[in-house]
Amino acid sequence: MEADGVAFHCCKDAVFLLRRGCSNAFLGCIGKGLGVLMTCAHCVETLRIGDTITAYSRGLNSNGFQAKIFAVDPDNDVALLVISASDIPGKATALQFHDTPLSVTAGMRVTLLGYFSFGSHVLRQPGTSRGTIIAPPLSLPRRRTREERRTVGVAKKRIVGVASYTSKPGTSGSPVLHATVDDAGDPACYVVGVHCRSHHSLRYSVSLACIKETLLNWLGEQYKEMNINELLCVMLSQHVANNA
Repeated sequence: MEADGVAFHCCKDAVFLLRRGCSNAFLGCIGKGLGVLMTCAHCVETLRIGDTITAYSRGLNSNGFQAKIFAVDPDNDVALLVISASDIPGKATALQFHDTPLSVTAGMRVTLLGYFSFGSHVLRQPGTSRGTIIAPPLSLPRRRTREERRTVGVAKKRIVGVASYTSKPGTSGSPVLHATVDDAGDPACYVVGVHCRSHHSLRYSVSLACIKETLLNWLGEQYKEMNINELLCVMLSQHVANNA
């Protein structure tokens, strides 16, 4: 099976459409009757922590449900949302993040998986676009918030991945996946970035290093030995405890 076919069949139920085609999100953790979605901070920049946004698990042909924003880092362009486990499709599992960020290197084949929009129309299921990591992660100025665009100053920088897949407006927040085989020889996919912006023929993604840095900023360095999926589960546990 081709890499984009593996990505689609393994991961399609874990990708969500946010607010009628404005952006994407994906499932990173399930537990305690809830699920954690990851997206880009700029996808929810008009909202605040505690606000909700409508999400769809099977495109606009499904009923929407509410996802609550509970963590946002505009510097690294990462945001987390929490949803009820009852809104997660039955076959969906949390996407697994690549454990070794340093092995995400130029030449690695990747697939963007997300809801693509064409004008006012949005695909009824996630689409795929294959590509290749074409450069080591780069340090680029972070995306400014609307308020910051009115001011003068140097934007902070963050590390992003650079790849060659095709994207459309509204695909920010989609997972960038690497298809491989697991130890048992079965097809497997791992998140190697989160699509965040395009510039000419280049596609940029929030890197694994930025994602982990963000989670450790929220949780503390005592969790630095954990991988990203484990850190997301800790974030969920703390969210539940803080809202008990």
